[in-house]
Amino acid sequence: MDSSISYSKSLAIELSQSKDLLLFPTRNYERITLQQDYTKEGFWEIRNSRGKRVKFGIVEANRQDISIESLENGVYFLSLYKLEGDDVNRTSFIKFAQ
Repeated sequence: MDSSISYSKSLAIELSQSKDLLLFPTRNYERITLQQDYTKEGFWEIRNSRGKRVKFGIVEANRQDISIESLENGVYFLSLYKLEGDDVNRTSFIKFAQ
């Protein structure tokens, strides 16, 4: 898998180039934007480094904002699931304070 890391003031995001999934911060770094052509019917979840689900939502569009303001500093894994089948698309990000 070809991937790279992108850093901002308070967020680091692993960009997975091969999975049609893009995750990037909004200007105020309180939200991340999920952009994908993976599924139109599915759901996403964010888990912390211990595997605990901390956020969950339904895929509403090919591009949507997800609030991360309430998340503590740490490593998180975002997974995108299709409703049909077991197919999963994943990426990760790190939230940290300056």
